Amino acid sequence: MKPFFQRCWLELALAAVGFVLGLAALPFLPGDVPRQWNNGQVVATMPKLCLLLVPVIQLAVTMTVRTVLGAQVKKAPALTGVARVLSTVVAVVCLVLEACILLTAWGAALPVEGVLLGALVLGGLCVLAAPIACMLRDMKRGG
Repeated sequence: MKPFFQRCWLELALAAVGFVLGLAALPFLPGDVPRQWNNGQVVATMPKLCLLLVPVIQLAVTMTVRTVLGAQVKKAPALTGVARVLSTVVAVVCLVLEACILLTAWGAALPVEGVLLGALVLGGLCVLAAPIACMLRDMKRGG
């Protein structure tokens, strides 16, 4: 169990932050919180307790990414680092989503689609940079 916590501490910490943030915000939220947006307008809501599912889903997805890509790294060393970066990106995007839900529930006018798209694009760039960084590191060690 200890190696699991050493390997996945960041994903666990980000899920804990999301869970604590959600718990702390619950008393201050209306009965329903945004679930879906269209052109910046809330088009569907969910009960506020569902907000606590965001960190649970984040943890499930990040652990799946780590497991699946971790197995692939043995077959393709060029993927070294991608599993860690991708799982961290997923965790951060989930935190951004939770923040968007909270801010919109409290009445903030937020371009949610743009914020989430920006988080995904920046995250995608980080995922693309991971194998390049590993390759450069290996080249430096080798020569």
